[in-house]
This record gives sequence, structure tokens and C-alpha cells, in this order.
Amino acid sequence: MVLLGPERALLLDDISAAILQEVDGRSTLGAISSALAERYGALEADVASDVRDFLDGLAGQRLVDYQ
Repeated sequence: MVLLGPERALLLDDISAAILQEVDGRSTLGAISSALAERYGALEADVASDVRDFLDGLAGQRLVDYQ
């Protein structure tokens, strides 16, 4: 999966793509983390931290905006 931004393109790994596929403009960070934790058999707290870090990185590059 490729994320296109202004004057750049980011090639996403499978986990990054899975996170972005859950971002729909309505789901909370908790709901996204819960869905991914269930899908991958991981602890929700660990997933939540990873999801937040990933989205913060994209937000810092102005590729996503979330609250």
C-alpha cells in the first residue's frame, strides 16, 4: 500500500497499512487499537501505543489529522 501526500509517497508495510485501513473518520483510537489487537492476537495496550506513535508520525508530516 502506498500513502500519497503532497510531493511524496510513502510505501507502507503490512502493519502500517492495517492501521490506516481502520482509520475511517469515525472510529476512536481505542476502537482501532482494539480491532487490531484482536486481529493480531496482541495486547491492546501495546497496540494502542504503536497506533498512536504511527499516527503521530503521519500527523507530524501533515499526512493525517486526528484528535
